[in-house]
Amino acid sequence: MDLKEKYRPDSFNSEWLIKTEEIKYIESMHPNYPHLLFSGYPGTGKTTTAKIIAKELHGSEWQEYTMLLNGSDETSVEVVRGKIKDFARSYAPEGGKRVIILDEAEYMSANAQNALRGMMEMYSDNALFILTCNNENKIIKPLKDDENGRCHHIRFKLPPAELVVQQVKRIAQAEGIEVEEGAVELAVQRHGAKLRLLLDMLQACGGVLTREHAEGAAVDRADIILTYIQQGHVRDAVELALTVPPRKLTAQLMEKVLNMDLGEKKVKLVQIIAEHDYRFAVGAEVTVQVPNLIYSLAYVLHVG
Repeated sequence: MDLKEKYRPDSFNSEWLIKTEEIKYIESMHPNYPHLLFSGYPGTGKTTTAKIIAKELHGSEWQEYTMLLNGSDETSVEVVRGKIKDFARSYAPEGGKRVIILDEAEYMSANAQNALRGMMEMYSDNALFILTCNNENKIIKPLKDDENGRCHHIRFKLPPAELVVQQVKRIAQAEGIEVEEGAVELAVQRHGAKLRLLLDMLQACGGVLTREHAEGAAVDRADIILTYIQQGHVRDAVELALTVPPRKLTAQLMEKVLNMDLGEKKVKLVQIIAEHDYRFAVGAEVTVQVPNLIYSLAYVLHVG
């Protein structure tokens, strides 16, 4: 089982929740949450926290009273005025509110964000809106403004390195994974306090996390990148892919894809990887071509 999912906290009391200052502050709002905007680096717990709020409000019935949408898919005014409006105004449990979580809200058009603002004003007694974004600059001011915005804006940061080190070691112990002295600390030093990436490294280490794994040399990052893509964490895949020498990246991806059962999609994926390998060989800009490569692979895997 994917370690990120297995150890994803589901309440504010979870032993697997890293209690940052942001989390403590949000927990203190219970149960009178305002509309919320969570911004910050991918993998800092924005969506997990939004789901925890829904679970704290509705318990085992949280899914019945919660709508989870992705702004990169649901970008139009029509979605806001149709699907979201219908859900926001429908029955909520007595004394409670329906919860609408909009992930990656920065991908919604400005018109859709303005329409969303209207929904928040109109149905604030019946629905709680929680928006998440990685890039707050693409959120309109009437939603995010710290003093007068419709949402209470909370900026998530990477948790303190020492807390991440403790968490990784605890999970390794729970999984029976041996950890070489100093390996987790070195991994955090090399890759940052990015729990999601570190858990993928832990899962890929083969039962023993060494300092070599921590340096990244012994971990086949193509596996992690493809897992991110398949799970829909495309920007995490881009971030990790940018840490791999570009032609090593295409070689690793090609090897993995050739050994996957993908039907007709395999031909398209091979063509994409080969084309980008050529671009890297002739000196194309890595920071442009790597994201293009990853998003092209994601499109084929998810759309066809």
